[in-house]
Amino acid sequence: EIESVKSLTLPELNDEFAQSLGEYATIDALRNEIRTSLQENETQTYTRKYFDDLIASLVSGAAVKYPPTLLQGEIDHMLEHFEEDLARDNLDLMLYLKTRDMTREQLVEQEVKPVAERSVIRQLVLEEFAYREEIQIKPEEVQMVYNMASAQAKSNQNLQGLGRGKLTNKQLTDTLARSTINEILNQ
Repeated sequence: EIESVKSLTLPELNDEFAQSLGEYATIDALRNEIRTSLQENETQTYTRKYFDDLIASLVSGAAVKYPPTLLQGEIDHMLEHFEEDLARDNLDLMLYLKTRDMTREQLVEQEVKPVAERSVIRQLVLEEFAYREEIQIKPEEVQMVYNMASAQAKSNQNLQGLGRGKLTNKQLTDTLARSTINEILNQ
């Protein structure tokens, strides 16, 4: 237990300090790496917000009808992932519900269903947009998603089917969404 700090001694920002942090020959190389990383993060944040806003405006102008089974499937999918997340933290859904003083039905109605509805609507709007614009998923995009999903499956034994070369509808829809966005940008 620390009771107090009387002084703080910071290292001198020089080449020796930069070399102690990794493969940086000089302090200028370290600064350039930090600057580049910050710029890339800022660009990614801007791009993500731009796409989110673009998709939100596309979705807000759409009238969408879907079967209840599609919504129920998304709710089940989200609950399954939520339970997996809880399990990674050594919790289970019943314990989580007890700590929140709610039932499974309340959780679904108040928290899961609204998110699932937005997800279903977003997926359907993007699929329809891609269909109307004749946007195709490129084979290399499918391969990239498959490789990422396979890597996740290796670390998570609960994922089924990936070892047999199957992708989930959600993974394919997300890939289609990325293709759609890329197509919009290239126009």
